[in-house]
Amino acid sequence: MKLLFITYYWPPCGGVSAQRITHFVSELAKRGHECHVIIPDNPTYYSEDYALLAAVHKTVIEHRVPITDVTALLKRSKSTGTTQNVKSKSTSLKTRILKWIRANIFIPDPKVLWLRPVILRAIKLCKEENYDLIYTNGTPHSLHLIGRRLQQHYGQTWVADFRDPWTGIDYFEHLPLNKRSITKHRALEKDVISSADRVITVSPTWASELAQIGHREVQCITNGYDQVIPRQPTEAFTLSHIGTLHGDRDLLPLVRALNLTDIQQEIILKIIGSVDPEMLGMLQANAGKVTIVAPGEMEHHHAKRQMAQSSILLLPINQSKDSKGRIPAKLFEYLTTGIPILCIGDSQGDAAKLIADANAGVTYDSQAIHQIKAFIQDIASGSYHVRPDQEMIHQYSREALSIRLEDILMQLVEEKGRHSLTD
Repeated sequence: MKLLFITYYWPPCGGVSAQRITHFVSELAKRGHECHVIIPDNPTYYSEDYALLAAVHKTVIEHRVPITDVTALLKRSKSTGTTQNVKSKSTSLKTRILKWIRANIFIPDPKVLWLRPVILRAIKLCKEENYDLIYTNGTPHSLHLIGRRLQQHYGQTWVADFRDPWTGIDYFEHLPLNKRSITKHRALEKDVISSADRVITVSPTWASELAQIGHREVQCITNGYDQVIPRQPTEAFTLSHIGTLHGDRDLLPLVRALNLTDIQQEIILKIIGSVDPEMLGMLQANAGKVTIVAPGEMEHHHAKRQMAQSSILLLPINQSKDSKGRIPAKLFEYLTTGIPILCIGDSQGDAAKLIADANAGVTYDSQAIHQIKAFIQDIASGSYHVRPDQEMIHQYSREALSIRLEDILMQLVEEKGRHSLTD
């Protein structure tokens, strides 16, 4: 196949945002397909990981399109000098005005200004290259509007991949949207989901929710892992969280549970990645006998090393309306280590089910402090061992997931080919 991918997130973008699309494109290229990708020429990434550039297959053809990216303006308040997240609570008038502009002027998101230049480049490329299909990677969901336009006006076969929900995403309720903006979001969302030739998302619950919005089938291909991470035990009893820790992922009950244990070893809580300052301050104020280590963001391969040296891996799930379908991407790497996973969140959620099915750990509600304490103490004493189902875990390797994606795309191309012959 000859494929055109359109994505905002791409190496050297750090964090999880670029990993899914980068590995999909590179694995498909490795399997012999000709993969082109439209990416921004001058993006605003708040985290960079140059090591991820090595994951891009040498045959992938990149097309860079300049972007007028207002994200920096909307996320950074000069009065505080700190980066603002849309979920951040602020009483600053300037921040509230910027949030209102972000919510009601730039719909569906600040990357919407990229639509026109990308569409113009994509039209030119489609004429020159005769792609079998185009594939849009959201978030940002404005990229799906590019796919819709190319399908609607130029007859391009189009696949929309939702790495996150649209109106169901956890921060949507934090946006100061007026009624007109909400109506526009919902109309665009429904049009995209119902119109794309295929829709893909990352969890069973979100697939079901998107299917209800678009009244059509939505396929699930989860995130995954690129390599097995061998365990490297250390003497200290270390609990690690890898990745961004927002204020809606509360680890305070965990710290309280740790202080109730009678573990004799040094207890270390490692928070690797960006962490909400208010949350970190609260954890430190209640640390007690727990040593809290928060070195900030680090390149992915260094974070993997920290992961491997843990006694327990922590997976707090957002306390939000999309929590049931949220399967954090780091979970798949966690699974490969064989280290017990402690998930704090909805025990009926997709992440909890995956952990249970893989026999890789437990899930407790954030208020189940005594159950959390008992689990931690059992791990520390050696009376509890996980025996992960390796065969099941292997199906989440990047290679296996890319083969599933390849099957979906080839089936779509074959269907379109049959329809063309019939017409």
